[in-house]
Amino acid sequence: MQLQQTPFLNLFPEDGVREALRSDKEPEFANRNDFPLYKNPGEYEIKILQNGKLARTAKFTVGPNGQLVDTGIGPQNNLGTGRIVVPVQIIGDQDGKWDRNAYKTDAFFGNPLAGFIAP
Repeated sequence: MQLQQTPFLNLFPEDGVREALRSDKEPEFANRNDFPLYKNPGEYEIKILQNGKLARTAKFTVGPNGQLVDTGIGPQNNLGTGRIVVPVQIIGDQDGKWDRNAYKTDAFFGNPLAGFIAP
């Protein structure tokens, strides 16, 4: 997820979920139903359902400066400026078999993801 190109975290608004406004730099794109994420520091959790069952969770933190708190994994792996890695936990067996240790060798274009701890 790259947040530098848009003022929103767009969380499936077609399904009636509100958008999360991450800055006030482009007020012309905001509406009164947007959640001002940048004004509400703290811990957040996103839960994703697949076929009505919990399939993924992702946790991230918004700091007092209104920005996502960097996990340190992006810079440690030279992913570029402004890139933040948000670990996502895969829950259940809806996706069939998968390699829980792939991040150690294949996470980023066939490279290991240093500093990552699987949730």
